[in-house]
Amino acid sequence: MAHRIKWDDLQFILAVADCGSLSAAARQLGVNHATVLRRVKGFEKTYKVNLFERTPNGYLLTSHSKQMLSGLRSVDKTISSLERSLGGLGTPFEGTVRITSVDTICQSFLAPHIKALAELHPNLEIELYSTNYRLDLGNSDADITIRPANELTGGLVGEKTGTMRFGVYGTPEYWEQNPSKDVSKHTWLGASEPLTRSPVGVWQSETLGSHIALRSDSFLTLCEFAKNHMGATMLPRILGEKSKALIPSPQFDFELETNVWVATHPDLATTPRIQTLLRYFIDIFETHANELR
Repeated sequence: MAHRIKWDDLQFILAVADCGSLSAAARQLGVNHATVLRRVKGFEKTYKVNLFERTPNGYLLTSHSKQMLSGLRSVDKTISSLERSLGGLGTPFEGTVRITSVDTICQSFLAPHIKALAELHPNLEIELYSTNYRLDLGNSDADITIRPANELTGGLVGEKTGTMRFGVYGTPEYWEQNPSKDVSKHTWLGASEPLTRSPVGVWQSETLGSHIALRSDSFLTLCEFAKNHMGATMLPRILGEKSKALIPSPQFDFELETNVWVATHPDLATTPRIQTLLRYFIDIFETHANELR
């Protein structure tokens, strides 16, 4: 009897092929090293194939498995598309919706609005992924993204709902002790990956250069460091203005802004449930746009 492929095995095989190691694939999938090895070895045993060659540089595809990999990617893409379409069906406010946004928006803006949504629609299960990395909606990592960005990329569809503004902040004590208008005379707290691709990351590269004493991948963390008199930093105004410990820089008038998008994958955009929830979040951001400025 022919074996029927367990399609969820594909994610393990593709992850190892893309990452080049079991440990990196495990981190990407959110499982342990042993699980990845077991699933790959199980697939190889079932279909009597040798997919990978273990080398000093990691796990490499064998010559005969490279052609098969393109077929697996095609199948994986088809399944992901089907899952997205099915996930958008059903009554508007039942089932699970997965939302992703940056940590600043999740902590400083979304909480009361998600609470209101949950109270009005108790049958809706909400999963909120707070991360500054961009999840792949094409791979069904999330259904809706609320993304600060100058342009909407990645083939997503959605609406620009407003802007997020940034300014330079520090404690009153820091500015008093460091009155210089020369950026090189200051202790700067800067953004690391993935924030280096944001407008703040571009600004600090062009303006601050190597004059950065500490970096973080989170504006929330940079805000806490600044509150502890550790230096000056560029922050979203929704963080800087709400902090009782910080004030805008008296000597630097650097200001930045970026658009805020509410978006989804095209496969979900026309499904009633996702359409309804997109409209909900778009209306929320448009109504409260001034809070992000």
